[in-house]
Amino acid sequence: MRVVVIGAGIMGASAAFHLAEAGVEVTVVERANAASGSSGKPVGGVRAQFSDPVNIELGARSLREWQRFDTRPGGDISLERVGYLFLLSREADIPVFEDAVALQRTFDVPSRMLTAAEVHAHCPWIPTGSVLAGTFSPSDGHARPPAAVRAYLAAAVALGGVVRERTEVVGIRMHGDRVVGVDVALRMGRRASDPAEIRRGPLRRQRNRARRARGRRPRRIPLCGEPQRVHA
Repeated sequence: MRVVVIGAGIMGASAAFHLAEAGVEVTVVERANAASGSSGKPVGGVRAQFSDPVNIELGARSLREWQRFDTRPGGDISLERVGYLFLLSREADIPVFEDAVALQRTFDVPSRMLTAAEVHAHCPWIPTGSVLAGTFSPSDGHARPPAAVRAYLAAAVALGGVVRERTEVVGIRMHGDRVVGVDVALRMGRRASDPAEIRRGPLRRQRNRARRARGRRPRRIPLCGEPQRVHA
């Protein structure tokens, strides 16, 4: 099976690595450079402090994967597990976070509630009268998302994958209800591959919301019809 992953952000890069690891022939196409969109801009917080079971379990599993990232897929992402401190300044929020911490601990997340004095002890720069309580988990922290993207892509290439930067997908070719190829615009011409696995990150959704706010329709890649012809 051949797969084209559209977009070299963290989702596309991770998908490419895991597909290549599973023995799939995979090509990544990115219209700009790897991690040039939303994956290259966040502070890189990693945590398991959430309020619902799915996100808590997903966060905890992600933390385990980040912890051993240097061996699989390999690479330095500058992971620092310095903890996450949440500040509570409203009385009504305290029982909500107490319930969340209790739920987190059922998934072995080492989070706990803090008094205002304990919050100040963790971070002396926070005035003692500005918060009522807080939560803290020492297993949370931060890493470098662009480094994670590059490491995933490098590992995918080492497993036989291909990464095409500055290559824009301009059409998806269909045969019935089956994707059989993509058309891409290159500096020197046109290339087609098949089939396509689409990964669209939050930056595309942000752009579509902005277009709607300006009274314009979101751009969509055509999923049927004749293949588009691309001229260099």
